[in-house]
Order: sequence, then structure tokens, then C-alpha cells
Amino acid sequence: TTNDATSTRPLSGQCSGIRISSTGSLQARGFTMRYCGYRGYGGNQAAAIIIDGAPIEIRDALFDNNYPYGIYAVNSENISIENARFENHNSFAEWGSATAFTAFNSIVAFTNVDFTNNWLAIQSDTISTFTASIVNFLNNTVITSPEGLW
Repeated sequence: TTNDATSTRPLSGQCSGIRISSTGSLQARGFTMRYCGYRGYGGNQAAAIIIDGAPIEIRDALFDNNYPYGIYAVNSENISIENARFENHNSFAEWGSATAFTAFNSIVAFTNVDFTNNWLAIQSDTISTFTASIVNFLNNTVITSPEGLW
């Protein structure tokens, strides 16, 4: 619930999520990140998981209805995501788009990843590199930005 005594339906952005800096790393398996991102944050990096120069390995995960990003990665050379789903990222912020996965100046490997019912599935720059095996896009408003990444 939202714990506000007026509503029992949670909303995206009600928990601040996880931030991994360049001195850290993340290896995580079998989890769900839902309703994260934090609506009170004043910058464009509110997400379920923010990666800033850190290596991460995510397996068997669900990212659902986060605000405004599921994952936001910058300057990260080793991002590996396997057997994951990114769903229902449709909440816009005044400073960010409703995006399942965002990467800038990063190297990303996707294996068996589904993007479903998101406003924008993947946002990136032209510097980032993606390798992919079995990536599915279903009912997303926009698949990539800039267009043609995939």
C-alpha cells in the first residue's frame, strides 16, 4: 500500500531505489523492483537502479512500474542483464521520460530480456554498445531512442 491512509494502491516512485557508484558493484538474482524511482528527486536520474560507473550482473529479475526509469546507467563498462523483464514504465517526470532502460556511455549485454508495455523501452546515446541474444519488444509505444538502435 501507499501507507498514506487514503489509498491502498501503490504508485511508481514511492521508494528511492538503489544507487551503485563507481566504487561499488552489484550481483543480484531473483528479485522485483516495483514502484521505485522517487518522485521527490530533482534530477533526471531517479530510477529503480542507478548505475554510475559500476559493473553489474542482474539475473531473473522483474522491473515494473518505476518512475521514470527502470534502470539508468552512465559510464558503466560492464552491465549484464539476463532473464529479465521490464514492464509498465509509463510514468513521466518533468525532467525524464518513462523509460524501462537508459544507458549513456555504457556497454550492455542483454540475454533473454523482455520489454513489455513501456512508453520507451530503451534510451541511449550513440556511444553506448549493446550485445543482445533473445530480446523481445511487445506493446511498447517507442522501442528505442534514438530510433534505430535495435
